[in-house]
Amino acid sequence: MIVTDPRYGPERILAVVRAAAYAVPGICVQLRDRTEASDDDLAPLATELRGVTRAAGATLVVNRRFDLARRVGADGVHAPAADLAAASDFAWRSAPAHTSDELQNAQIAGATGVLVSPIFDTPGKPPARGVSVLRAAHLRAPDLSLVALGGVDASNARLCREAGADAVAVVRAVFEAADPADAAKCLARAAE
Repeated sequence: MIVTDPRYGPERILAVVRAAAYAVPGICVQLRDRTEASDDDLAPLATELRGVTRAAGATLVVNRRFDLARRVGADGVHAPAADLAAASDFAWRSAPAHTSDELQNAQIAGATGVLVSPIFDTPGKPPARGVSVLRAAHLRAPDLSLVALGGVDASNARLCREAGADAVAVVRAVFEAADPADAAKCLARAAE
């Protein structure tokens, strides 16, 4: 899963998503923008991302903005567990799981997946929780899809999968790569 970050700007976001979506079949893209931008402000980017992901056979998930997700025909949403009741019409409904309580709340809310984080050290985030948290989450919530997030790159993606993650999510590993397509391919191979 590629998680977008508005600091890279729409042009870079689209370039990276295009490169990665065509390089790695079945990739998932999460549009995440927690700025003050309105849904109308984000609609052009979301629409373009939907076009790219659809053409490439990739999945599009929108973070917290259910109306925008519906507007562009996204495949799913990501939001705190308490908000997921308003998203029952989406096939993919994920929630953050920064703690075991959040994991439990996601299960109760009917999430289909959780983003467990931060697994490894990540600038500006809480201390890394390590891959052992993935093992524990897999035991506690075997029916949820577990996505490892936080400091994941090609050097440690396999550790996440071996610990029970169904997938990995990245930001910097592709957005800061000179060749995003190659970075996405390396991550996909590492996470097999």
